[in-house]
Amino acid sequence: MCRGIGVDRVNLVAWGLGGAVSGLAGMLVAPLLGGLDTVHLVVLTVQALAAALVGRLSSLPWTVAGGLVLGMLQPVVKRLLIDVP
Repeated sequence: MCRGIGVDRVNLVAWGLGGAVSGLAGMLVAPLLGGLDTVHLVVLTVQALAAALVGRLSSLPWTVAGGLVLGMLQPVVKRLLIDVP
């Protein structure tokens, strides 16, 4: 115990909330992608990991900023790569 708060309980709540939010996000994104198969799930996971690494896995504001920047750069890079002769 640290200051009267059980570490195991906080860990349980954090994992539970994380699982619930990720499940909700999967349900909301699935119709936009025409369903979630393994390829879409891996791509989404890699993109989320890239944003989390921009925030160094500890800063939520930097993670959000990194996600926004990476999300805006993705179509630009895709367009540049497709237009290459």
